[in-house]
Amino acid sequence: MQGGSSIERFLELTGVRWDPAWTNGLHNPEAALLRTLRWLEATSQPANYGLALTEQPEAAERLIRLIGTSGQQADVLAQNPEFASIAFEPIGRKSEAQHRLDADRLLSQAISPSHELDRLRYLKQRETFRILLADLNDLWPQPEVWEEISDLASAIIQSTVISTWRTYQRQHPELPEAPPLTVVGFGKLAGRELNYSSDVDLAYFTREEFSEAHERKLTRYCEVLTRAISDPMGRGALYRVDLRLRPYGAAGPVCRTLGSAIKYYQRFAEAWERQALVRSKVLFDLGDAREQWTQLRREEAFRRAWSPEDWEAWQSMRAATHALGQGDDLKRGPGGIRDIEFFAQVHQLLQGANHPELQVTGTLDALAAAVNVGEIPAEVGGELAIHYTEFRKVEHRLQLDDNLQTHELPSTEEGWARLAAAVRTGDDLQAQLNDRRERVRSLTSDFLGHQTSSSPRALFAAACESESAAGLQWIDALPGAELFYEGIIENEGSLARVKRILEEAPELVPFFRDRVVLTEMLLSGEIEEEHDGLERIANIPLDMPLEKVAEIITLEWFRTCGQWVIRPDRDLAGNLSSLIDVVIRYAARRFGYKGSILALGSLGSREMVPDSDADLIFLAEDRSQQAVAEESAKEVLAFFAQLRRAGMKTRADARLRPDGGKGLLVRSYDGFRAYEVEAMEMWERFALVPSRLIFGAPEAETIVRQAAFAQPLTPERLSELKNMKRRIENERLNPQHRNRNVKLGHGGLSDIEWFVQLHEMRYPGATRAAQWASMPDRILRLGQARLIHAVEIEELLSGFQFLRVLRARLGLLSIRDDLVPENPTKLQLLGRAMGLGEPNQFLGHYEKVTTRIRSILEEGLERLRS
Repeated sequence: MQGGSSIERFLELTGVRWDPAWTNGLHNPEAALLRTLRWLEATSQPANYGLALTEQPEAAERLIRLIGTSGQQADVLAQNPEFASIAFEPIGRKSEAQHRLDADRLLSQAISPSHELDRLRYLKQRETFRILLADLNDLWPQPEVWEEISDLASAIIQSTVISTWRTYQRQHPELPEAPPLTVVGFGKLAGRELNYSSDVDLAYFTREEFSEAHERKLTRYCEVLTRAISDPMGRGALYRVDLRLRPYGAAGPVCRTLGSAIKYYQRFAEAWERQALVRSKVLFDLGDAREQWTQLRREEAFRRAWSPEDWEAWQSMRAATHALGQGDDLKRGPGGIRDIEFFAQVHQLLQGANHPELQVTGTLDALAAAVNVGEIPAEVGGELAIHYTEFRKVEHRLQLDDNLQTHELPSTEEGWARLAAAVRTGDDLQAQLNDRRERVRSLTSDFLGHQTSSSPRALFAAACESESAAGLQWIDALPGAELFYEGIIENEGSLARVKRILEEAPELVPFFRDRVVLTEMLLSGEIEEEHDGLERIANIPLDMPLEKVAEIITLEWFRTCGQWVIRPDRDLAGNLSSLIDVVIRYAARRFGYKGSILALGSLGSREMVPDSDADLIFLAEDRSQQAVAEESAKEVLAFFAQLRRAGMKTRADARLRPDGGKGLLVRSYDGFRAYEVEAMEMWERFALVPSRLIFGAPEAETIVRQAAFAQPLTPERLSELKNMKRRIENERLNPQHRNRNVKLGHGGLSDIEWFVQLHEMRYPGATRAAQWASMPDRILRLGQARLIHAVEIEELLSGFQFLRVLRARLGLLSIRDDLVPENPTKLQLLGRAMGLGEPNQFLGHYEKVTTRIRSILEEGLERLRS
């Protein structure tokens, strides 16, 4: 029964009566009417559309069936009410070339780069609406629906390359005028089998060798391209992009030369990566890459000989897929979509070299080819094709309402009723699908096996999914690798810890790979336990060979970082700082240093992350000790250089000493006092604020901290420091990175440091600035001195903790320069590691935090100036 007020509103808008026949077969006719009203209210001439509905009832049913079934498409129609006219015209097929022409026409009308991306999103909305009208009303066979969705995606990706390169090349005129890029598609995109809500699996390659500077710019362009495709705008995103099928997976470079990629597949690719080549093709290229890729695919995917280990790897991938897909997962569960695809692809892999007809990219084409060459009986191939087609139709309907990437079948009677109405079946859909899935299991099990045993190595590769290449390289390098694989597979905790390092800390993987003892600690869980590593370093004999000392210290450094990845509740900053403190004390004793050593910067604040430097100042009590201390200090710095060669990331840096890199490495107390009185600038005092004694006499710390606060922070000196901060931001930050640099960018860690230290320099007594404290305690002291209010305290504390952890995560993910990445894959990894889920959720939180911190800094500067 449809609401009377809604029907009256329809009559008021259109001048015609609502026909209940337009909603025949819909699960929720009332929702269809309300969505129709929303569309009509968005039009300028609802009466004209009302007349069209009554004069063309079949077209009316087509249109209302679509918006009645899909709330997401009802939103699209409300945004673009003119799309309704498509329903009243013949709905024919379009080729990829026709979609390209449509894109070119729209791009030619755009007035800016961002408008070009909007026009491409408009094209996707319009053409998807058209395809859905044909699909939901059974105007085209299902395979033709998949083909057109895929052709549209290919055309849009090609046009996005052209559009974004045109803009990027204008900014970098030294790059070629035409895009020197090859874009390869994998999976359903390559097989022309996309869903409406599918990810697009892409990989980027350059066609020639470029200079290192050009390679960096091309990598940056690939990130720009990915964001152009995947970032939501007013009309949403074009497609979600997945780059994990590129060589070396998420750990590999976003862009590499095609030649190096070909060598990778020839020398290092795993069986699952060669399987992925079956469904791959070049989407964009202006050179001869298509021919090279076709040859690579033919030689590496369709080999004449596959090993038993390859077969085990494929089977373990299938088993892992079943493990991920529970009984209600139509795609990954037993007897589902993936089983049919796997069945077809394995026949292609095993017999493709002997039968070139099998070297196709689509599942239905592969099944037909397998029948034609006699690999499978006609009745098996035909029945699997029918089941596959029906499964894909149901999959589309599952995803239709909210454009969600789901494959879960309903769990309620209401859900099944809604799905059955969308599929337009009069039978018991649930029973029908259960029968089909059981039949698929029966048809494929004789060939594939029910639970074929797999080697531990293959099971490990399957469990690591996109990180399998890096994982296999790690464990394969260990002595007795087979035993390690067995132990990992038998122990869920071991596997979970290995996967966590692979996913969240690829920067650590080479060191774990090269040190068996560290991997053993990880697998056994010993890495999570408290231990006496600092005491062990402190007690290293002073005559132990330096290479052995470096190995012990470096092992402890990586163990500390690895422990935090597994146990993020541990204090990474404090533990790394304590480790570096102990190393400095050991080095001072070993090399006979007789003076004092103080830490500045991150080490001074005890806020070390893996990429932090250890900023040091060396002092001697009097000039008579200075020459000897100078030589010992040089040996301490050289020792840190040796630790870096052994793998430790921390670098010792003494450039914040008086006169910087030009000055003496060691100053006497009197020499330091004289420099403070005669030559020390305000920025140097600012750098001394977080100073902390690590080795030597407390008097040295007193001298340094007194120098930090010896000059009151007058308005003129405040202006001097503000100019210094502005200079740092202008000279050390690319303008494009001001909102992405976690350390130096707007709202970053540096803003918190400047805010706190400027207040300490302005009010040293009230803030007890002469006494060392951690950054959180220093923020609390500002509140106790009533210099900031409770909300600012909470925002600074939470923002500091978030950014400190984020900076550590960036380094462990091998993301350089403290920059929040633009690459969606890296953003997803970062978001997950930070506990913030999807990239947009992470970016939203990051923007909220940094915007507020920047605002607090600017407001604080105004208060200090007044």
